[in-house]
Amino acid sequence: MRARRQHGEALLYKLLETVEGDGFLMTWYERLPVPRIDPGAARDRTIPLQAAAITAETGYRVELYDTTVEHGIPSVWATGVGQDGDPGRPRMVCAAPPGPVWLRRRPCSAR
Repeated sequence: MRARRQHGEALLYKLLETVEGDGFLMTWYERLPVPRIDPGAARDRTIPLQAAAITAETGYRVELYDTTVEHGIPSVWATGVGQDGDPGRPRMVCAAPPGPVWLRRRPCSAR
């Protein structure tokens, strides 16, 4: 587990890592449909601004997908899709939300 100030916080982050991995792998291996999330529909107005800033700075288009599975704990798969066709750059990069702050904000829902 990552070093955290409190044991409970470390357990929460480990649980969220497990949920994230479970959501991604379940959708991948089972070939489940993954609903796309529109960043512009987020209640937190900083999310579409962050997506636009990433695109402006890097040239990657931000796409978000809901990988929440049967346990119902929110899980989002974020991708950056390269648009410039430069063979020296990755075509796609992926990330996961930084932690519980996204859960508290409840950024948007694809369901």
